[in-house]
Amino acid sequence: MDLRFLLKNIWRKWRKFWETISLIITKLLLGILYYTVFTLYRLVAKALRKDLLDLKMVESDKTYWKEKEKREEENYKQY
Repeated sequence: MDLRFLLKNIWRKWRKFWETISLIITKLLLGILYYTVFTLYRLVAKALRKDLLDLKMVESDKTYWKEKEKREEENYKQY
């Protein structure tokens, strides 16, 4: 048996093992990071009573539609 062949097989098995481990760790860490960041963000927004998406409707309004302000001067002579 050739030493090069033996080392090559060991290297392939080692690389396959670490590819599997890296996939597991990556998905686990990214999942934990994702849920931690967004959960904390949600808790802070809830504690400060912020409506960041402007979802609450004022009782005097009849619709959720918000009128935009006109900015014609920004579009004037663009080219």
